[in-house]
Amino acid sequence: MDLIFHTLNRKLFEANRHKELNAKFKTFTDEERVTFIFNLLEEFGIQPESTNIQKDAEASNFFREMGNRTYIMSSISGSQLDLAWKAYSKSIARAPLRSKELALAYGNRSAVLFRFKKYKECVRDIERALNLDYPSHMKSILLLRKQVCLRNLQEPDYEETFEEAHGSMKKMSLTECSDSVRMNRSDTVQGRVKGKEYHLPKIAACNSEVPFASDAVAVKYNDIFGRHLVAARDIKPGETLAVEKPYALMLNTEKMYTHCAQCLNVAWDGIPCDHCVYVMFCSEECKEEAWNEFHDVECPVISCLLQLDIDMFSLLSMRLAIITMKKAGSSEALRKELQIVDNWKDPRTRGYQNDGKFNSEDYRAVYSLMTMTDKTSVSVLFRMALDATYILFFLATRSKLFGKKLKANLPALVKNSELTLVGGMMLRHQQIIQINMLRFCEQRDFETTVRGVAIAPFLSFSNHSCNPNIVDQSIKEHLVLYAIQPIRKGEQLFSTYTACFFTMGKDARQKRLKYRYYFDCHCRPCEENWPTYIGLPSFTHWVTCPQEVKKIKKVLRDFGRYQDLVIFRNVETEPNMLKNMYKMVEVLSTSVPMPCIELVVVIQAIVRAKELQGNRFDMPKT
Repeated sequence: MDLIFHTLNRKLFEANRHKELNAKFKTFTDEERVTFIFNLLEEFGIQPESTNIQKDAEASNFFREMGNRTYIMSSISGSQLDLAWKAYSKSIARAPLRSKELALAYGNRSAVLFRFKKYKECVRDIERALNLDYPSHMKSILLLRKQVCLRNLQEPDYEETFEEAHGSMKKMSLTECSDSVRMNRSDTVQGRVKGKEYHLPKIAACNSEVPFASDAVAVKYNDIFGRHLVAARDIKPGETLAVEKPYALMLNTEKMYTHCAQCLNVAWDGIPCDHCVYVMFCSEECKEEAWNEFHDVECPVISCLLQLDIDMFSLLSMRLAIITMKKAGSSEALRKELQIVDNWKDPRTRGYQNDGKFNSEDYRAVYSLMTMTDKTSVSVLFRMALDATYILFFLATRSKLFGKKLKANLPALVKNSELTLVGGMMLRHQQIIQINMLRFCEQRDFETTVRGVAIAPFLSFSNHSCNPNIVDQSIKEHLVLYAIQPIRKGEQLFSTYTACFFTMGKDARQKRLKYRYYFDCHCRPCEENWPTYIGLPSFTHWVTCPQEVKKIKKVLRDFGRYQDLVIFRNVETEPNMLKNMYKMVEVLSTSVPMPCIELVVVIQAIVRAKELQGNRFDMPKT
């Protein structure tokens, strides 16, 4: 898309049209901006084009052979096993439906899953391979592997599987039989990797307006902060304040072969879309849900868009439009909904339902989110509109979102009011995403990685501070909001949009916030220019009373041990750890003014411990 963007800009300069663009583009509605781009493409003879990558036996074989080479190396280096798993999953995604290549890829991936001690997942891959065109002379290898898995899972029918494998071995050559026996000996590994399952927390008392939020939180509005969150009562550190299911999630494109496109969970034995090559699912249930919600429309266009390097945020804008169109049922019904929000009188409750409730799974909540169109440069807005127009073109000509595939005729397409409505929606979504998008994360090894992005309207109400008092956590398909500092009744709830004060200097933070979110930060750390981590004072700098010092030291006595547990990811071994660290924060917050190094490190340990109780990617030890 960069090349197309630069080509269109060059042609505008050559035609002396740039002044016209700068003068008019900001005054257009989003629909008019998309129409404008359509007309420009027609005027300059630019027809949207892209390659659609199809399932292909040769490509599947290529990735399977890559996996084989890596798997052999994994006996030397365990880290190679991860790469083999990914290569086999790519081979599965690229294999034609019900083909021999698909069977072979499932069979080979089952070997990696066995090494990972993912026995249930290994059995599922083996059964998929055996239900397809898997070579008869190789079936005993899979059957023996399945038998060992069932034995480790303590399943009663593992002996029956062994008999089946033994019968298959009789039909094999001496060399093949020897290879199978050797495989079975190496496969008789006992033990299984078990990860702790963390459940969604419960809200003790729900908010009357926002059922998935706590009654400790109230939605307020004023001209300075816009719509924001405040404490309706005193809030303690660790309190769960909201458990929000996002309106939509979009998987990071770097994880398309390792995670589920629907729920974003790790897909150890992921199954592919029957048609496109870029989507995997963790289960048949997720596959069916995704098809019904959005993937039937995305499937024929996703390859074209990825070949054009359309980014994750633009893809999310498309998914929002698809989900919304399918929920609405018709463009007329959707326009009525948009008009309701546009004509809503009260800015505080804009996007609420008619019964006075706020529902994150209702499009009104998304559509009502703030944009910064007036502060967005013409160049950025123009690029967003170009991306939206290209996506719209492929949706119109390759999918049946509009009832049938339309002809690739730009003048005819631009006259279709339903089509321009969706294009305008996608452009608005891009502006919403720019300042409201939330990261949907997982913990892998010693770092936080981004699984994908989420649109969660309620959590988007929180304003920024470089010293946040709330943090969100990804658990399953939800975002959980909780307090990390004491918050008094009437105080505002603040998250952080960029870096906290102790990780980045004031000038760098201000520059980043101005560039991305178009505002100057006036939080206390910025106003008082608090130092970064290395310059933070200890509580002993602030507290001189011996009794207070003794009290603080007493409450902190176990922190060093807790910190080690967090660093080495052993948070399950100390059930009272979080409760005790919340107490540390309460005592420090009462006795010591910020900034204070001890308060910062305790809060960060809490955040890390909570992250480890959320979505994780734990690479099994082999």
